[in-house]
Amino acid sequence: MMKIYLCEDSASQLQAWDTLLKKYIFINHLNAEVLCKATAPEELLARLADARTYLGLYYLDVELRQPTDGFALAQRIRRLDPRAHIVFISVHKDLCLEPYHQKIEALDYIWKNTPDEEPQMLRCLDIALENYNRFTNPLLKNELILKNHGDFQYLKSADIIFLEAMGKSHKINIHMENGSIQQRGSLNDIFAQLDSNVFFRCHHSFIINHAFVEEVLLKEHLILLVTGDRIPYSVRKQAGLLDWLKKNK
Repeated sequence: MMKIYLCEDSASQLQAWDTLLKKYIFINHLNAEVLCKATAPEELLARLADARTYLGLYYLDVELRQPTDGFALAQRIRRLDPRAHIVFISVHKDLCLEPYHQKIEALDYIWKNTPDEEPQMLRCLDIALENYNRFTNPLLKNELILKNHGDFQYLKSADIIFLEAMGKSHKINIHMENGSIQQRGSLNDIFAQLDSNVFFRCHHSFIINHAFVEEVLLKEHLILLVTGDRIPYSVRKQAGLLDWLKKNK
């Protein structure tokens, strides 16, 4: 799901943006969510660092009445989310070339308080979401992209045996043929990157790769893998699990 971040120092304007985008997402059933609405740059950056977003969409007011303006904020966002879609919104038309001069590579520069402000914001959402969906298309899901301290790590999906959420620690163990990797985050975000024809969320704490399934133990509600691992599955997911295996094995 594409994550959206808003930064505007006016609380009323910030709420207006939030309402506009959430309504558009809801009505059109879009694969996006407003994850953060901040009145200060540091608030947005803290949320971004915690969420570990990639390919996010960022609507930034240029004049934030802070030591960090919208352009400086965009530069810092780029370090955390290098492929970010950045949209500047400002009353200052004379600054529209500043993103070009600062090599920020903005998606758009929108003039605030004009009739085109809201339609342009929604067009930017459509464009960013199209790019996001293209990147996460099943045809391209042969790699899982992990982000650690600003660096990206690429894992071959075919090498992943299963993924396991580690309780309330917000950590995930990714079990692979050549070892395991621990990653901060949520199974929901990782599952969004994976091909649903190959991977199945069999339990709130587990995702499995069908290539490694040997047998489903119906009485025990367990999935036996070729590696010897025994993975629990939710009873309510049994029918979906069996149907998924039938289609993809």
